[in-house]
Amino acid sequence: MKKQITIIGNGFASLFFIGYFLSIPTFPIIAYFFRRIYSRYDITVIGNGKFIYFPAIPEFLTKKRNKADVTIDIRPFLRRRNIRFIEGTVVDIQDGGRTVITHDGEYKNDYLFIGIGPSFRKDDIPGTKDYTYSPCYGPDDMDVFVKKLESPGPRQSRLI
Repeated sequence: MKKQITIIGNGFASLFFIGYFLSIPTFPIIAYFFRRIYSRYDITVIGNGKFIYFPAIPEFLTKKRNKADVTIDIRPFLRRRNIRFIEGTVVDIQDGGRTVITHDGEYKNDYLFIGIGPSFRKDDIPGTKDYTYSPCYGPDDMDVFVKKLESPGPRQSRLI
């Protein structure tokens, strides 16, 4: 019987973790059929389906990239590898991690991997939300940061 693996999140950590469980031949077409015939695991990924390529986010500052350039839909990647994708948000984890509950249902597993990335809480300190920008928040936050850089701020003095 195949082991059930549930992965929460679809970022770098989750995709890296998936790599450990895939016996992937050289060609992707072969990988699809190979995983259908031979696999010791049934893998389910729960997330939003959007992979953000964080190393490219600083390129927002030089306008070499925009939000669309760094956001990748990973569903075709998962489909080719015969990995089930559930679009949703996890609302609870029960039974010592063996049951994951989303808004759309519950999913049982033998192994659970939580790869949701860093979570910064800029709302905890009053006044920091308007002045704190981090690439870890993703491209939306970086877009706002670039717009603030480009907007004329308070009176700027010139050195002569």
